[in-house]
Amino acid sequence: MNSVWDDARIEDRTVDKPVGSSHAQEKLALVKSTLFKLDQEDRPECDSWVQLVKLICDEDREEEFTTFKELLREVKNVNDKSVTGVALIHYIIVFDRADYIELLHDNPSGAKLDLNLVDDIVGYTPLMWSFSLQRRNCCLELFNAFDEINFNMTNKAGLTAWDMVPPYSPLSEFLEQNNMFRYRTEVKHEIPQISQPKDTSLLMSNEDSTTKETFDNIDLQVAGLTLSPGANDNMFLDSDEKNMNHSQGAATLIDPTYTEDYHGTFDYDKLSPDQYLEFSDFDIPQILNLLISLPQKEPHMTTYPAGLIYQCIRYADHKIKSKPLVESLINLSLTKILTSVSSNGAAGLVSTEASLQAGDIVLQSYWLSCLSFLYYYLCRDDSFFKRHPSVLQELINTIHSIIIELTSSIHCRLISLIDSTLLAYTTIQDVKQTLYKRDWNFFKKRKQAKLLLKEKNRKQLKEQQKKELHRKSQGQENHEEEEGQQDGNDSDDRASTNDDNNSSVSLFYDKEILRHLYPPSFEEQMKPSPLKIVQIFGALSYVLNLHQTHPIFQQQCLSISVNWFATTLFNKILKDKKKRSLSRAHAIQIRLNLSTLESWIQNNDFCVPKPMLIDDFMWQRFPMTLIRDVGEIDLSDPILRNVATYKPIDENNKDLIYDTSNSLFYYQPFHKIAQIHLEPVFQLLQWLQVATTLDSEESLISTMNLLPRITPVQLLKSMEKYNYELNENKFNSKLKKFLNNKIKDSKMSKADAYLQEHEIPYLVLPTIPEMTDLYSKGPDSHSFQPFLPGSIQDDVYEIHDVNFKQRQNEPQISRTNSGTSDFTGDEDKAQYETEGVGESIDINETVEPESNAFNVGNDDYFKELNIPSSTAQRPAWSNNDDMEQNPW
Repeated sequence: MNSVWDDARIEDRTVDKPVGSSHAQEKLALVKSTLFKLDQEDRPECDSWVQLVKLICDEDREEEFTTFKELLREVKNVNDKSVTGVALIHYIIVFDRADYIELLHDNPSGAKLDLNLVDDIVGYTPLMWSFSLQRRNCCLELFNAFDEINFNMTNKAGLTAWDMVPPYSPLSEFLEQNNMFRYRTEVKHEIPQISQPKDTSLLMSNEDSTTKETFDNIDLQVAGLTLSPGANDNMFLDSDEKNMNHSQGAATLIDPTYTEDYHGTFDYDKLSPDQYLEFSDFDIPQILNLLISLPQKEPHMTTYPAGLIYQCIRYADHKIKSKPLVESLINLSLTKILTSVSSNGAAGLVSTEASLQAGDIVLQSYWLSCLSFLYYYLCRDDSFFKRHPSVLQELINTIHSIIIELTSSIHCRLISLIDSTLLAYTTIQDVKQTLYKRDWNFFKKRKQAKLLLKEKNRKQLKEQQKKELHRKSQGQENHEEEEGQQDGNDSDDRASTNDDNNSSVSLFYDKEILRHLYPPSFEEQMKPSPLKIVQIFGALSYVLNLHQTHPIFQQQCLSISVNWFATTLFNKILKDKKKRSLSRAHAIQIRLNLSTLESWIQNNDFCVPKPMLIDDFMWQRFPMTLIRDVGEIDLSDPILRNVATYKPIDENNKDLIYDTSNSLFYYQPFHKIAQIHLEPVFQLLQWLQVATTLDSEESLISTMNLLPRITPVQLLKSMEKYNYELNENKFNSKLKKFLNNKIKDSKMSKADAYLQEHEIPYLVLPTIPEMTDLYSKGPDSHSFQPFLPGSIQDDVYEIHDVNFKQRQNEPQISRTNSGTSDFTGDEDKAQYETEGVGESIDINETVEPESNAFNVGNDDYFKELNIPSSTAQRPAWSNNDDMEQNPW
């Protein structure tokens, strides 16, 4: 049996612990109980078969292929189940011996292995056992013979093997990723009914009692208990089946191993009921208002606005197939979102620090997360971006703009704190008392002398107090000893000893030590300190995690924020007009202040895992593969703007990646990315500490080699404004000439001394495997699906119904460019009713129009949209041609 999977063996992590529901484990126990019959069989012809079963079921023994083959030669019928009611293939799957399946399939006797064989104990086929127990490796072996398997075979309860795949499980994701669900066809389950309880009025007297009973059953089901044999009835069925059975007044019996989630699964391949929202072009203004109100109505639920946009898009794209309506809806939605978060919406391009405004980072991170989910939903919608390539570019621009808005809000909060918390904040006394040549030394020396004299007097007074206390303690000790000898009271001796200890201990403490032992006062805590910088970066990290923003977008937000902060700090040090920062003493203090930020970065370090299920060839062409076929992509002529792509590097090269246009830059650990951005500042501070000690060109060259991120222009600029200490040597004039010659040789300009501030890198989009791993796996995967609560659905339906009735009451206005009537006319409503609200539509199939009045493949109804010009307004910079390079 040749493998169609090559070497794609998966580690089955579910083997080490129980899998499936409690009922699946009960069925597993029934099969294991049949092993007791093996020792009771006395038929010689069954000896080889029995030994083979014992080999399979012995969990303490490793797989012995040679022994298995020898015993298998003596077995005439590999499908025999007369001994225990269970065949060899069932035992192999139950005990997870996947490697034996191929040997059993290619048995020496030549008998054909029946892969649809049902056991007599539970009534499961091999595929049903593999799915219910989540034996992924067994599934691999079975699918190698997919042409021999009846995938639509049902058990006694009327369920197929597909119905036993637990949703959101690793097995479900594996089958979906490898396109194994293509063998699945829709089968109507004929589920047997049982008679209704006699006293139904007690059970279903009102809606509240039914709801309470349902939740009680769910709680008991989780605990492995039931109220009655019918307690599991229709609790995990689809909503449509559940409502149908409930309306019939009878409970249904389903397979207890069928553990579908109570809420169901969003079907991206079919247009199912309640998974799209009907609307018209005249509903768009009110839908946009509803969209913008969701942060207040549903705070931190970022899947709701994404689901609202996506379900409307599904209706326009798959139901009525109108490309203009899809693109207009997305354009207006993104414009409305961008306008609501833009702190500089009408201010134009950001060119100066004064133009920066502190926006609401909670709202901005909310919409960033919303758009990341919308991007994920559209990627799951097959070939959506190939049908609408302009949508991807617009989505890239909007996500990019919101990231810059969020970074701008953080940066403007940092700008006002850099001077007070980093440049002027000092904790080292020597830095405060340092004398500089440019100061009025006459007055400063007098002040310094007074401070030294005061400090000397304080120390002398402290010594005198210690001597007096010591003298008093000695006298008190002698006095206590005399009283103790006279009275003979041991307790007085202990008391005097305690007093002596207390007095002696007090000698070793002074006010200065006690001041450091106690926490700072509230006044001290309110003063600016480097902790303020840490708090702002911590707030950014918090809101990104709060809204479950994709890690690659989190990394980009933090990276740009640290980069803007580092470049601004670097330029502030070089531009210091008061010459406070350009000195070796202040350089030490600033470096010490930055260590607080370094500690926070180390404590909050994280690394975005690289996508595993994508090769370098496809990754280099991503995200262009979303809108074009691989053969049509030319890497030298990118068709998407403002987006970074993957550039492979040598695996043996462990150097840091400095190129932000390479998407690998953001797959480095956060502390390494921060190190790259902060390196120029750190190296400048190191230069300031050693510059005046250099006395030769050799020492200067070796120092420059150790500081590669600092250019000769910057080195010379720092020395021109350097603040020399009183006894510090001046920077060697020969070294200045050397730097000047270096600048002339390299044709550098002195204007290049400062780093570029507010640099905007390209956007990096997460790949589809990354998003699938993050959003489609795990117990919380249901919360990432584009479902909407009933309140939002009702709001959209009400908007559409009210507008529809208003349009019906208005006189019909014929269109000048088209002889067709308005989409919201009577023909539309009749057409919609004939289609059937409760039917599912396969979006991969071509839907033929049923009448000329409503052509689903035609755009006549949406060639002229009532676009709400006053509802959404883009910022002023969006009309600028240079927006792609620098929207700020």
